[in-house]
Amino acid sequence: MGSFAGNERSVFIRCFMFGMYVCPRIYNLFYTFLFKKKQQLKGRKVRSLNKILVKISGNSFANAMQILSLALVLFAAVMCYSYFTMDGKGSGYFTDEELKGDRYYTDAGINMRDSGIDISVYVNGGVSTFGLSVVEDSGLPSETLDKISEIEGVSSAEGYDINGAFNIFYPEDAKDVPSKITEFYAPLADNADEIIHPDERKYYITGAVFGNNTAIKRLSEYVIDGKIGTYKNGLTMVFYERDGIKNYPYQIGDKVNSIANDGGIAHCAHDTEWIIEAIAVIPETAHDNDPIAYTMYDSMGMAFAAPQENAVFAKTYKYKYDRSYIFLDDGENIDSVTSQIKTLLDSSMRVNIKTIKECDEAYRSSYIKRFASVVLLFVILILMAVVGYHSIISMKLQIGKPKIAILRALGLSDKKYGKTFLMHNILNTFISCVIGTGLVYALRALLKFKYEQALDAFGYPGSDLLGASAEVYKTVNDLSSVYLLKYEIHNADIVIPLIILSCILLIMTTVMSYFMLNKNKDESIISQMSEHGRE
Repeated sequence: MGSFAGNERSVFIRCFMFGMYVCPRIYNLFYTFLFKKKQQLKGRKVRSLNKILVKISGNSFANAMQILSLALVLFAAVMCYSYFTMDGKGSGYFTDEELKGDRYYTDAGINMRDSGIDISVYVNGGVSTFGLSVVEDSGLPSETLDKISEIEGVSSAEGYDINGAFNIFYPEDAKDVPSKITEFYAPLADNADEIIHPDERKYYITGAVFGNNTAIKRLSEYVIDGKIGTYKNGLTMVFYERDGIKNYPYQIGDKVNSIANDGGIAHCAHDTEWIIEAIAVIPETAHDNDPIAYTMYDSMGMAFAAPQENAVFAKTYKYKYDRSYIFLDDGENIDSVTSQIKTLLDSSMRVNIKTIKECDEAYRSSYIKRFASVVLLFVILILMAVVGYHSIISMKLQIGKPKIAILRALGLSDKKYGKTFLMHNILNTFISCVIGTGLVYALRALLKFKYEQALDAFGYPGSDLLGASAEVYKTVNDLSSVYLLKYEIHNADIVIPLIILSCILLIMTTVMSYFMLNKNKDESIISQMSEHGRE
């Protein structure tokens, strides 16, 4: 027993001595592997790009200010561009005609560019013919228009005399007045009883267009029954497909009575009997294919038309063309032809002359002004961004000084610091561009929603504002005004401007960051931060 106990104590002592020898070594190995390795890894992570980004990026406020400021600059610049530009616009219901250029090319409702008109000669101030008011017979005489047609380089010239108050009448107790005609009943002027007897008749004001041979040839293409020029007192009824006319108020050969002032003589009127000689229907396609015909005869859903010589034969109040359109063989000769036309005009005609070249110049000038406005706004916004960005970067450098000092003590080099600082600013700018783009498209979505809301308010395209109630009209008008619907901001092409502005902001960030780094390097910023850290 004693021998066994002694052997047990001997084994225990040997094991204890072995443990005392081995355990410290195991502990040292464990400590070295676990703790020292962790410190080494931590030191390496501190020197890694991701860790440095966290340490020198400034606080969250500085980064948020940097991102938000550039995002707002991008948003403001692109939305200003969307407001001023004409690109991608000109197709909306509320569109400002200036965006399409129509404002610069339109003459009396006809677009010279779309109609191929090279020169327009029109009465200064227009013509008013309501009731039996005496109107001065101004415009181009037939002989002057004929001389213009003979000028070398002129392919054709069309003249139109617009009588917006062609008065046809029936006995007051007449039962056979066509329902289509009764739509146009209107009381005459107060002085009408001096020359007529309104108690014996009812007058219906329609419209009439008298044209030269070229104008009548254009209208003849739409005649579906009869023939223009059959009678010296013949009239053509003109309708539009869009009005859905199925039953015409008159047939070929029917007689129509009208009253008109004698040519330019005050309070002297006479009755004229006309004969319906043709029926013309202008289709919807003429709106794009033949804007002149589509616009010229569009008068209250129905108009009468006849050659000018018929108007002279009937002794109407006006024998001159108040609108004339001249077409050239070669647009390059427009200055020469215009000069010759001006020699044929005199002050008594009271006409203005407008050329397609002048329209082009006016439109181009407007486009340049709008483009200059966009460029100026971009420059101002970029300058604002530069000034603000300089302050933000300076703030980030000041905030990061203590952290950089610590990193410097751990071995951060100037090159590593500069690269990291630059990359972080570029990353922030990229995020700003993404946020700014999101804001732009969010606002565009809102404007498009409001645009569609305004259209739905009056049932477009099935209806329009002409037949809308006052409440609907006010709603649509408010939406159009508040959300600038006529400028079609939501339709502007902005992909290229977004790319260009984003590139400018990225370049600006790179240049500004590099400038600030060099500036602070000259001032030994790393040394200053190290001293600051030790303090």
